[in-house]
Formats: sequence, structure tokens, C-alpha cells
Amino acid sequence: MWPSTAPTSGPQCSSRQFADLAVEFGIRPSVGRTGPCWDNALAESFFATHKRELADDRPRQSRAEARTAILEWIEAW
Repeated sequence: MWPSTAPTSGPQCSSRQFADLAVEFGIRPSVGRTGPCWDNALAESFFATHKRELADDRPRQSRAEARTAILEWIEAW
């Protein structure tokens, strides 16, 4: 059972605590650190384009169909 990620202690629940919890579960952060805004520019551009061009296209009938569509889209991007 996954613990709730909703803050339960207000501002005391920090992003550092969230990062520590992710590491505990073997989850690696997918993008950079806090700091310069250009750290995440490529990832933000990629996902914004993906959402605009593919995600709103049509619902997929299965996970495999969605995975195939995403991989084909990435290869064309």
C-alpha cells in the first residue's frame, strides 16, 4: 500500500521529504533540481508537445496500444 502523498502537516511537509520517500520506494526523479528554470525546459517542452499532439488525440483501448502510440510519436519527434 502506497502512503498518501498529500501534505498532512502543512508547510512542514517538504519536497525533501517527498524526495526521500521516493528514494525509499526506489523511484528516481525524472527531471532536474530546483534552481535555474532552463533545467526542466526540455522535459516541459516534450510533455507539452506530447499532450497537444498525442494525448488528446483519442483514448487508447489498452496499455499496449498507448505504449505503441507513444513510442511511434517519440521516434517521429
